[in-house]
Amino acid sequence: QILFELMGNFYGHIIPGSAFILFGVWAYTNTIASYYKQGSHHHRNVFAPFFEPLFKIVVCISGVIIECNSASWLLFGPNGEGEKANDWQHFTMYILFMITGILDIMSHRFGKIGAQLSHFSYTVSFFFESLLFYLHLHNRTVLDTQCHMLLVYSGMSICITTVLTYLHPSSLFVTVFFHSLLIHHGVWFFGAGFILLSPFENSVWQVDNPHHAMLSAVIFVWTYIAVVIFQVVLGALLRKIYPRKIVNHSNIELNTLLESD
Repeated sequence: QILFELMGNFYGHIIPGSAFILFGVWAYTNTIASYYKQGSHHHRNVFAPFFEPLFKIVVCISGVIIECNSASWLLFGPNGEGEKANDWQHFTMYILFMITGILDIMSHRFGKIGAQLSHFSYTVSFFFESLLFYLHLHNRTVLDTQCHMLLVYSGMSICITTVLTYLHPSSLFVTVFFHSLLIHHGVWFFGAGFILLSPFENSVWQVDNPHHAMLSAVIFVWTYIAVVIFQVVLGALLRKIYPRKIVNHSNIELNTLLESD
């Protein structure tokens, strides 16, 4: 029972945040390493290897069970009260991303349609995650509302960028931008957790202070800048490990013309 209570508070932000960071860093590393080894880039699925979606399914199932236990497996209380709506919103978010993991596994059997299915599922999941966070703010303090609205903006940015990765599968920039937003989404889960539900005593954050809400937005931007710097450093390290393969694009274009003739 203590675990369920912790999950609904500070660790309820840290665990999903860790998952987003892990998947974002892993996808970015694979993309850059592949680019250096092959000399080109083509983004097909959001997460290609089998074990990544499987791990995501396991994490989401754990979250579903914990949130259901926190809500006592009831939508309404004995007198019709709905104070567990917060847990059921979290439950719904876990279900959405669990479905994306299932569809990721299925997508490998359906070629181009599978790629469309993978991107569509992520777009829908981040859209509804953002919608649920937006509707998560009734009777919240100024600071609480601000932190969750920043999660809404972050989620909607990922939603839009997921569409761009499908429309421009060969664009390394769009894919890396998607990874940066995904990592930052996880980082801001940490940020919201430490700001609103800090495990440390004597937290300086005042939930009803509008100036502290403004500072949270500043930290949101700073953390994204830190993510971009992290990507640059990691990309430089990967270039040392994987010497870039030089691709002669003029020869490729010439061969393509000859084959068409």
